[in-house]
Amino acid sequence: MSVYARLLLETCLQWHNDFVSQLQRALMDQPGQTASAIPQHLVTDSDMLHFSLHEWKAVLQRKAQQSLEYGKGKQISFDFASLEQWVLSEVLGSHTQITALTQSFRFAGEKMDQFGPLGGIEQTNLMSETTTRVFAELESLEHVGRCLERVKQSRGFLQMLKLNEDQLLGNFAQNVVQLRQDELLDLGEPAGIIRSAIMLSHLRSLETHLVERLQPDVLGDLNECYQLPLDAAGNERIKAAVRNKAGKDLEVLLRAWTNMMRTHFPDQQEDTTYNAHRAKDMPVWDLLSYEEHPDDPDFGYLAYMDEESLKYQTDIFAGIVDGVHLCSMGPAFAIVREAAESLSNDEADLGEDN
Repeated sequence: MSVYARLLLETCLQWHNDFVSQLQRALMDQPGQTASAIPQHLVTDSDMLHFSLHEWKAVLQRKAQQSLEYGKGKQISFDFASLEQWVLSEVLGSHTQITALTQSFRFAGEKMDQFGPLGGIEQTNLMSETTTRVFAELESLEHVGRCLERVKQSRGFLQMLKLNEDQLLGNFAQNVVQLRQDELLDLGEPAGIIRSAIMLSHLRSLETHLVERLQPDVLGDLNECYQLPLDAAGNERIKAAVRNKAGKDLEVLLRAWTNMMRTHFPDQQEDTTYNAHRAKDMPVWDLLSYEEHPDDPDFGYLAYMDEESLKYQTDIFAGIVDGVHLCSMGPAFAIVREAAESLSNDEADLGEDN
């Protein structure tokens, strides 16, 4: 989830607490008179501050005193004690500060939800033709980065609002997130594909593509000692293993595999622990799997899944990478990625037909 929704809540909370605190210090004689802060889950509309400018002007007029001396008619004084008492009773009243507003909200975090609906909207993959048009319209990597920030911002609001009906991302960004015109241009022109064709149901897929575009291709960053060709039997075995797998399962594997390669094998470098010699004997699965994480045996690249789904995915993943060693993980990864992209296009085409 995007951090924008969290920051919005924290900012509003801070304004409320700062204003209440200043009123309490200025208007209350005894510090002990201040009420205890309210836990966020008990907050109702009556706990919010309400201020009427019309009523305030009326009070100012009633409490103002104009001099009747000759030449001093413009000198106006106020009964400040009465004004303070009005603010204390009518504005502050029993209101107090609010604590822990964001701690119990599901969207108060930065990690993107990997699976399932986003804010009540089921997610589908973008068609390859749509993705191609997206990057044709975004003028530079800098533009891609700005677009990604607006997509994250929209995702944060979507997760907060929990909608029931799909709608255009452009309409949502303009009418719900209320981006300014210059901010909307980060998503492209009004008639561009992002604002006029991509739906909220494509949000996760769009974000994934934008993130990937901003990063170098993971295989291009992989040292040649991890890109030894597979033999013909290995090629066919992997292709057969992925042939009947669901696209979402392959995406989970690819995401974990990508993270693993970016962590241990970046910048064309040969890893000191998993060097060229050891790579010929070290199975890819030993580095990917939950139990064999090299840095922490209680944490793995697939550790975000619960135990039941982990067992289900492990049976699938281990079958795909069975027999693949680190020295050939590049070609093996390419086969799985190509299969996942093909499945994604097929699913997107099927969704368009329906």
